[in-house]
Amino acid sequence: MVREVLTLETRELKLGVTSSRLSSVRSRSERETAVRVYDDGRVGTASGVGDVSVDALTDQARDALSLGIPYAPLPGAERALSASHSGAEMGLSDLRELTESLLVRLRELYPKLVLSEGVSHTRRAFSLRNDQGLDLSYDLSNTAAVFLVKERGSANIIDSFAFAEGTELTLETALADIRSKLDKHDELAPAPRGRTRVIFASTAPHAGGALLQLFERGCLARPYATGSSIFSGRIGDTSRPFHPAFRLVDARDPAGGRVCPFDAEGVVRTDLGLSLDLDLVRDGALRNVATDKRDALRFGLPATGSATGPLEALPISGFSSLTVAPTAPTLAHLLDGEEGVLVWMSAGGDVTATGDIALPAQVAFRLSPDGAITHRLEGAIFTGNLFEVFGEGFIGSSEETVTPRSDDRWLAAYMMAQG
Repeated sequence: MVREVLTLETRELKLGVTSSRLSSVRSRSERETAVRVYDDGRVGTASGVGDVSVDALTDQARDALSLGIPYAPLPGAERALSASHSGAEMGLSDLRELTESLLVRLRELYPKLVLSEGVSHTRRAFSLRNDQGLDLSYDLSNTAAVFLVKERGSANIIDSFAFAEGTELTLETALADIRSKLDKHDELAPAPRGRTRVIFASTAPHAGGALLQLFERGCLARPYATGSSIFSGRIGDTSRPFHPAFRLVDARDPAGGRVCPFDAEGVVRTDLGLSLDLDLVRDGALRNVATDKRDALRFGLPATGSATGPLEALPISGFSSLTVAPTAPTLAHLLDGEEGVLVWMSAGGDVTATGDIALPAQVAFRLSPDGAITHRLEGAIFTGNLFEVFGEGFIGSSEETVTPRSDDRWLAAYMMAQG
């Protein structure tokens, strides 16, 4: 029998903002502990929150073996690894001072705008250890100022969106990031029509992440193996449906970004003979899909160290952080002497079973050829097909990040714009 102990400590401070003023304070501190017991091809689990006994959880997990939950893969052994992406710890007084100072400046600069949402500081520390010498840990901290923006008297739900984030955030850096999206708010222009060079913040869920979510759904082991994925049967497809410069990876290299180097089963990809950053698409073709240990065995697919999930549940196949490998140094290089449209916030989009995409842009900006914002644009819907957007329509991804503190790169592709 092998025992595995997992812990996740979370500390979160959130200062809510309403009508451009501090309106609420929320604090959460939590410690989760889970135990997995492996024996004779079965697994038993138990978990708790707060001050719980590991020995008591072990007894519960051992009792759960009687349920007969199959788990053929062997747990990891003899591996130690630790990584961190944490800045200075922020207390409530520090975060409050940052928030109130930031709001004072924003009210002065933008008296016609009303801000809501808030400023938060979160720190998470995760560890996974077992009786066979596996000893893994990772911690991450992040401070984020996120604002939904409305014009006073506007009938719209939102008129713009601005944020700043990083492992460490100061008044100056937060103000610079937010001003870059609000200084041209009053310069409103019609949205383009027809084929348009569109720029996204590549992995942000409110922007380019909406495109990459299509790969998240289709590049999982179960839908791929059961034929319900748009990509089913395409690993190694000789037709190479994607642009040769488009390289999509699931990132786990902490040297390249704020990601954990191991998965929820304690697998480090280099131990599988893989790179920490797993190629999903490379050289025009699908190369891998995400598999945890069980799905790899169940569906006869290569194991890729892609287990995810909460502590209280058995891991499932999933992703760490999808990102597009850079093809150009800067945003200006992606624009290549032409203007472009930055889709800054998109929600409510849809995709069909054949990959047809419709992304409504609630917040978009006109970019000059050097990458500067010149106008805020009226709403538009951007359409295309997945294999066109990342095929002939793919322009590239930048080494330059969205802000100096972000892991997000700029992603560019051609799409059709409609009013």
